[in-house]
Amino acid sequence: MSEKNRWRKIYINILLHGPSEAEYDYAAELIESGYAKGLVNLVNRQNSDKRVANLIWQGPTTSGREYLDDLQDNVRRSTIRYRLWTAFLAVSGWMVGIFTHFFVEFIGGL
Repeated sequence: MSEKNRWRKIYINILLHGPSEAEYDYAAELIESGYAKGLVNLVNRQNSDKRVANLIWQGPTTSGREYLDDLQDNVRRSTIRYRLWTAFLAVSGWMVGIFTHFFVEFIGGL
């Protein structure tokens, strides 16, 4: 998994299936951003760093579902398969245009 899409895939998994304990920090970000409903209990550490002690997950909000769709689309568009497919379609469209021109010239000459 590429580092660029790692956080996206974690968010997708959380929004679809709920968080595991290892994903509480990411889930807390989603809750604080309004993409999910739930309760977050933070614990202060010695170096003033806050960690998620407990989390109650209630599920994604409507804006969270829209965000999920956007994340899934971004991950899909970043794959090599998608990029090759779009390049193939562009080249195919160009070739059809060229062949159409020659076909019309050929028919017009008859």
